[in-house]
Amino acid sequence: MKPIIINLGCGKTRIPDSIGVDCIKIPGFVDVVQDLNTTPYSFSDDYADEIHFYHVLEHLDNPVAKLEEIHRILKPGGILYMRVPHFSSNGAFTDITHKRPFSYFSFDIFEGDVPHSYYSKVRFNILNKELKYS
Repeated sequence: MKPIIINLGCGKTRIPDSIGVDCIKIPGFVDVVQDLNTTPYSFSDDYADEIHFYHVLEHLDNPVAKLEEIHRILKPGGILYMRVPHFSSNGAFTDITHKRPFSYFSFDIFEGDVPHSYYSKVRFNILNKELKYS
């Protein structure tokens, strides 16, 4: 059985065999038109095996709620691949559409047992974190 892969905020990026989701219909890339600031998203609970979410969260309101929505859509054991700008990167503050930058520790609240983990009941197992400078 083929895994279900969703590319949230895909723009003009096509991940093979994925469902492309963005707020504007772009033929050949966007399969589902969805305002990612508005939840719930157009997918049922425990739907996706994989979600790709690259350089989107910094553009959205209420990042905790968006990650809770992604958690709802992911199957148990599903994988979220996500990239966001680090506060020290040049692009973090120069893009006028960015609502916030992030730090290396921003998402630790989803693992529990850290200060501020009470902001969400959702838990992710963070498998890998990297800072990449280009």
